[in-house]
Parts: sequence; C-alpha cells; structure tokens
Amino acid sequence: MLVTNLSGGLMRKAFLKCRLLFVLLSLGSAQTDNAWAATITVDTTADIVATDAACSLREAVNNVNAMADTTGGDCVAATGGDIISLPAGRYTLTGATGDDANLSGDLDISNAVTIKGAGAAKTIINGNGAVTADGVIQVQTAVGLTVDRIMITGGQASGQNCPYNKNPDCFGGGIYSQGAVTVTKSTISGNAATTAGGGMTVFKGLLTVTNSTISGNASGDGGGIAGLGPTAIRNSTFSGNEAGRGGACILKML
Repeated sequence: MLVTNLSGGLMRKAFLKCRLLFVLLSLGSAQTDNAWAATITVDTTADIVATDAACSLREAVNNVNAMADTTGGDCVAATGGDIISLPAGRYTLTGATGDDANLSGDLDISNAVTIKGAGAAKTIINGNGAVTADGVIQVQTAVGLTVDRIMITGGQASGQNCPYNKNPDCFGGGIYSQGAVTVTKSTISGNAATTAGGGMTVFKGLLTVTNSTISGNASGDGGGIAGLGPTAIRNSTFSGNEAGRGGACILKML
C-alpha cells in the first residue's frame, strides 16, 4: 500500500475517503525513457495551429502524435517519449468537443509524453469547458503521460448519452487516459465529468500521484479520481471533491 499523507494524514482515513477495489496489475512505468527524446518548448499561450513562427501547446502535441514536425518549423520535431516544456502562463483551450485528432477542444494525445511546467501556481492549462464542453487532456491509446508542475483546470467531460455508455468524453474532466499516468507536483482542480473521474480517469495503466493536490472536482463517481488500474498516491492532498459515490476517489490500490 503506497498511500501517505492524504487529506487527514492517516492511512486509515484514506480508506474512508475512497471506495477501494482490488489490485489487478503490478507496478509499471508511465513512460519508457528515450535518450533521443526531444524537448519541445512552447512559446505562446494562444491555442492556435498556424505557420507563424510561434509554437503553441496544441502544435507541440501534434508533433508528439506524429513523432515528426507538423508545424513547418514552428516547433521542434518530436522523436518519441518527448518533453513539452510549458513556461509560466495560462494556456486556455478553444474550439469544441467531438474530435479525437487534436483539432480543437481537449488535447488529444496518442504518443508518450511529459508535459513539464514552471510550477502548479504558474503554468495553468485551462480546458475552458464552459465553451468547449470538453475535458483538458485525453489519451485514447495505451501510452504514458507525465504531468509535472502544472495546474489542470476547467475541464468539463460531458459527452453524448452519459452515463449510459463508455463514451470517453463522459470521463476524466481533467485527464482521461487508457495508459499509465504520472502526476507530480501538480494541481488537478475545478474539473467535472458526467460519469466518473471529475479530476482524472485512468482506465488501464498505473496511476501515480506524488506531491500533488486534487481538489474541487466533481463527477457521478470518483469526484477526484477514478483509477481503474493500480494506483499509488504519495504525499498528496484531496479536498473538496464531490460525487454520488467516492467523493475523493474510486480506486484499485497498490
């Protein structure tokens, strides 16, 4: 059991806050190290895709997905297992839900990546769900996602026919993933999902949360987190999350 310093401080209280399921998988790595990984530095907060000598977050994700340069030189080409470097700033997503090709709305990721900010109070990705009706980050393949020193907020995963189907757009207002997710020194706050995982839903891979805050998220099940694979939580705080079942989380615990 790798649960320490949840809100309330005692491991016993973690059981009271989370509806715990059994462990299915063993420990794994969220991402395979790549000695040739590129660092793609974003230099605009605008959510744009254009050949304009600026590298946006969405363009950086497009390069990661293609493992190449899709920007005409605006962003560094991706090589696999890359790092997206996000300087301090507020990155507000635009457009609308309904695509899985990273055209608009949430950030659709299909290759392993680390998104590294300048601190959770300084680097903010705002899903702008009131406009997009979408989450913030969606990973629909079994690849690793690492979020480091970032705030993820404003996601609203409110897809069609929720909660009666497995539409990914109904889960994970902040992060939805079919692969392993590592969250370090980050804040997942102010997100919502109709079905489960207001802050995050991780369906299959290992979810590791370290030195982070999960707060003010809401969903039908698992207001903070729905972790359906093995989950390790270390030195992290859960507060103010709301759900019909499992306000803090619904988890399989290591």
